[in-house]
Amino acid sequence: MISWVCCKARDDRFERHLRPSLEVQRERYGAELVLVSHPSSIFAAYEEGRRRAAHDVVVYVHDDVEVLDPFASEKIARAFAERPRAGLVGLCGSRERELLPWWHNRGPRVGHWVERARGGGLLYFWSTGRRFAREPIPEGETWRAWQERAPARSFRGLDPAGLLDGLLLAEHRGRLDLPWDTQTYSGWHAYDADRCLQAHAAGLEVLAADVLAGHFESPHGNSWMLDASRSFAAARRKWGLRRSRRYRLLRHPWS
Repeated sequence: MISWVCCKARDDRFERHLRPSLEVQRERYGAELVLVSHPSSIFAAYEEGRRRAAHDVVVYVHDDVEVLDPFASEKIARAFAERPRAGLVGLCGSRERELLPWWHNRGPRVGHWVERARGGGLLYFWSTGRRFAREPIPEGETWRAWQERAPARSFRGLDPAGLLDGLLLAEHRGRLDLPWDTQTYSGWHAYDADRCLQAHAAGLEVLAADVLAGHFESPHGNSWMLDASRSFAAARRKWGLRRSRRYRLLRHPWS
């Protein structure tokens, strides 16, 4: 039915976050788990995973992500079934695609996700249209219990996106069957933007779906900054995009 490809850069993160939630997908839906351990880049990891995956629907995910939605595989498969021009499905991003990274675009936001706050605890982000609203999940309360108590805050449905965040990306290989660009890129960033732009160039829809996942470890040291700067610069050259005048790489939507 569906293949989950994980770029496993660190074993401890994978065991702590991703493995338990993917076991749920495997037990419930018979999902395939394709692990690519300690790759040279995320592009190399995802290209190896793409070649090894057995199913047409392939989900690419970080090792520090927890798939919070037990019905994620079903919802992703349904999104592709309901939208025959859908090539790529994710969780959150921007409606526009003129600027990289995606959070520098000033237009509408799409989707939702959970993020660990820098000071500790969890934050739930959801699109209100022009921006992301956020609310802390109370200490000791599971996200499921919190969501049941506050359903009006939750994102629902399928929203067209210009660029999606790469914490989770799903593609249908019967529609978007292209290799990951290991020639242009050799790092750990801009893979999500490049894939979205490939889908748009092929005339396919890029969508944010009502699947929820949490991103729990986000290091932003000097090496992260250097790799991100190089990768986004390469993407801008490849796709003829510009950088915003007030460019600051770490100006995330949750800052």
